Amino acid sequence: MIEDLTKLLNEVKAKIYKEKEELIKDITKVTSSIHDNIASEITKAKKEGRKVDEIEKEFKELLSKLDKLKENQGKMSIKDIKSALDTYIKKAEDIVEKLKKK
Repeated sequence: MIEDLTKLLNEVKAKIYKEKEELIKDITKVTSSIHDNIASEITKAKKEGRKVDEIEKEFKELLSKLDKLKENQGKMSIKDIKSALDTYIKKAEDIVEKLKKK
């Protein structure tokens, strides 16, 4: 559910990471949660006849960026990974808000 996703996003945003492995584990959790929850909300919105093409495009771009982050995380510092993740979390929160409004 969207509430669970929001809770997870807030937890990860507030978390301070000392080890890369813990951060990588949370990236995986966040990515799968974003994918599952937002995809189902987009599908539900489409069934209701709402126009969500632009939101769906933003969602696909976000997933692509998260995938790139996972690919490049080995070369990045914890601080850089966390910064990128926080940016993508903000984007996910924006998408959720747009879905709620439509």
